[in-house]
Amino acid sequence: MSNQPTNNQQQQQPSDVDTSSQDMSHFVQTLLEQMQSRFETMSESILKRIDEMGSRIDDLDKSISDLMQNANLQPQQQQSNNANNNTAAAAGNNSNNNGSK
Repeated sequence: MSNQPTNNQQQQQPSDVDTSSQDMSHFVQTLLEQMQSRFETMSESILKRIDEMGSRIDDLDKSISDLMQNANLQPQQQQSNNANNNTAAAAGNNSNNNGSK
């Protein structure tokens, strides 16, 4: 028994090489198409999430603006109420002082 390959094993037939090459080409083409499809799906998913996050950020910004506006109105209302109370108290003190003289 010899360890040397036979003539058939050393040389492949040209049609076998062509078929093998075509199979490999088809495999690579299919693989690339699958990768492209997955990439497109992931891209769409990422863009959808970015849009959702943008909407959430806009809603949060509006809520913060509303809260800030309400916070600014409340101190003004308290100041107005305090000013009215102080004016009423001062008027009361003046009438008391005038009546005792």
